[in-house]
Amino acid sequence: AQKSKKGLSRNAVKTIKSVVACVVVVALLVAYVGTGTVRKGFIHSTLQWTTAIPAVSVKSDDGDKLNVSVATFNYYFAMLYNNMRSTQSSYEQYGIDLADAHLDVDFDKSLSSQTTTNDDGETVTWLEYMYEETLESIKSTYTYYNEAVKANGGTDPEITEEQQAELDDTVNQYKETANGYGFTVSGYFVQAFGKGVTEKVFRREAVRSYIAQNYQEQLSEDFSTTDYSTEDYEAYKSEHA
Repeated sequence: AQKSKKGLSRNAVKTIKSVVACVVVVALLVAYVGTGTVRKGFIHSTLQWTTAIPAVSVKSDDGDKLNVSVATFNYYFAMLYNNMRSTQSSYEQYGIDLADAHLDVDFDKSLSSQTTTNDDGETVTWLEYMYEETLESIKSTYTYYNEAVKANGGTDPEITEEQQAELDDTVNQYKETANGYGFTVSGYFVQAFGKGVTEKVFRREAVRSYIAQNYQEQLSEDFSTTDYSTEDYEAYKSEHA
């Protein structure tokens, strides 16, 4: 397999990045916000930069324009940030070379003062890199979410009881942590995630991520249990290349 500059095959790097940018890891955030990691790394290095953006737009694979609010962007940026920190910590414990895994970033330093290489081989700052990865995560999640809503007659499908319980438990843990710092839960969310991410926004984005995840899994299951012709398979590969 072709090797990247970091030593891993391009497919391996893509696999790692897809795991880092997975749709929703609600429980993961509790530990990081609770210990102050987000406030130290995310707020100090990126908050002023991200809140200066009034909104951004991304296009789905079908060409549909998705308008992204500051609150939504900050939610997904924080998700990506925490996921990358957690993955980096796990890799360090198992002795995996961070440079090989494309995770050789120092989260205790400003992200805009460190550089890396993006998918096009360009040198960018880690802040720019994470900005683009955040947009990709939003595009993926909202593409599946919007399709799930369409397939459900224009309304949000229900998430599972387990997912709802996990979300409620996460918010309750946030409330306990917020009380310890003297914040309301929405005030603490803003401190942890950035401008606009109140409890309402957190719940909304988490539910949409669950819906996207469920729909993606359903599509994968349907595809694996349905007989397709060679033409169907080649058309699918072409659309998702």
